[in-house]
Amino acid sequence: MRKTFVVRLGCAALAGSLLTLPALGATFNVATPAQLISAVNSANGSAGPHTINLSTGTYNLSGELPVIAANESITFQGGSANLTDTVLHQTLANTRFVESDLPAGNVNNIGLTFNNLTFDSGQGGDYGGGALLVGGIGSSTTVSNCVFSNNRTSAGANVNAGGAIENSPNGNVTVLGCRFQGNSSAVYGGAIDFLNQTGGSGSLFVSNSVFISNSAAADGGAVKASTDSGTITIVDCNFEGNSTTGSGRGGAITHVQGALTASYNRFFNNTATSHANGDTLWQAAGAGACDATRNWWGANSGPGGTDILASGAVTSSPWLQLRHQPAVTDLGTRATTTLTADLLGLSAGGSLTAVSLAGLPAVPANPATLFHNPVLGTLSAAATQFLHGQATATFNAGSLTGAAQADVSLDNQTVTAAMRLLNSSSQARAISVTTGSVTIQFSGLPTNSYDIQRATDVRGPWATVDTQIASTDGSLTYTDPHPPAPMAYYRLHNH
Repeated sequence: MRKTFVVRLGCAALAGSLLTLPALGATFNVATPAQLISAVNSANGSAGPHTINLSTGTYNLSGELPVIAANESITFQGGSANLTDTVLHQTLANTRFVESDLPAGNVNNIGLTFNNLTFDSGQGGDYGGGALLVGGIGSSTTVSNCVFSNNRTSAGANVNAGGAIENSPNGNVTVLGCRFQGNSSAVYGGAIDFLNQTGGSGSLFVSNSVFISNSAAADGGAVKASTDSGTITIVDCNFEGNSTTGSGRGGAITHVQGALTASYNRFFNNTATSHANGDTLWQAAGAGACDATRNWWGANSGPGGTDILASGAVTSSPWLQLRHQPAVTDLGTRATTTLTADLLGLSAGGSLTAVSLAGLPAVPANPATLFHNPVLGTLSAAATQFLHGQATATFNAGSLTGAAQADVSLDNQTVTAAMRLLNSSSQARAISVTTGSVTIQFSGLPTNSYDIQRATDVRGPWATVDTQIASTDGSLTYTDPHPPAPMAYYRLHNH
């Protein structure tokens, strides 16, 4: 419950006593729940910024950490870059992990940073926030490389929103490279509820994060966002299997107010109980502009008829499309080529550069068979996830000539890469000799790259004298201006 605690000490109580406070910018190293609680209490006693370094391990908490005092700045730092090495696990029902103090007037100027931590099984009661209850005018919360799993809010007299994070009533929230899985809210925002009310300013920025199987009883299966003065940005994220129940709207995202940019994301298998309520995105009347371009909607045809329910302007075109190409279209029997699939195609034509999806997490969230159905060959070294929007496999051609192919599938889309297997033998078609030079015409596979090699003995050694790419009819021509005497042998070596 959000309260302000005031402790008064009379002069008599202080007589003969020495009160020692930690120095500005103190660093605390902790390894137990008791040490963690003590560190927060100490940080609350003096101006920051402070850093609390948590050793790796699981911290089984039986209560909420001390309320973060106004005007404090604290970084909670996990013990390693592996975000699952340092775990905060809540064992007490109806109890979250961290709460910011919210004085009268809602001005608290609190700065909180959480790095490399897992928050598991928190439960927010009054005012929500299953793991974190933050916000306030002047506040700033950054969460980086963290996991939020199985946190939830319970029903109550107050609006208990934000299954993992509740930001209210103002302030900025930044989420970078996090994973939200299995969180739930009794009302809004299965993973995150961001609320910036009149009288303050605040923006939400979420990037490079994964939202899987989060749910809300009302709106925003994964995220519900509203800002009176600020922006909402959700980019390079994977939303998979999030949902709303009852009459809830926006299986992945609910947009209530403020400008929203939601681009370079993957949306798949998110649902509202009533599909008419927006399986992926619901936008309230008067919410402001929504840029939902350059997203992957699970198929090359773009968002389905029930993916978006909007009372205002939502722009979804162009969207991303799945592509699949072999490095070499015509190849010889027994040869190999690399297959590359990506999400860089655009529905309006053209494509993105590879760097555009550099922040997109691996999709699908769990590894799966992507490349399949090879014809006239086999597949090897096949990726099981798209990394930064791209995946590769190797096609190994068999011994038969003809039309070859392989498929790649992601979500509800399959794209075929077509190839042609040709007889891989190469030969000299014509030889002409002039004074001091020799010209040889070879036949090979169209558009294949070849080394032209020469030796003075048929047994070698062979030296590369030129490298050429065969023309579309497979022909190559090489003139040796100084052929060795008394004789020379020439051959093609296919790359």
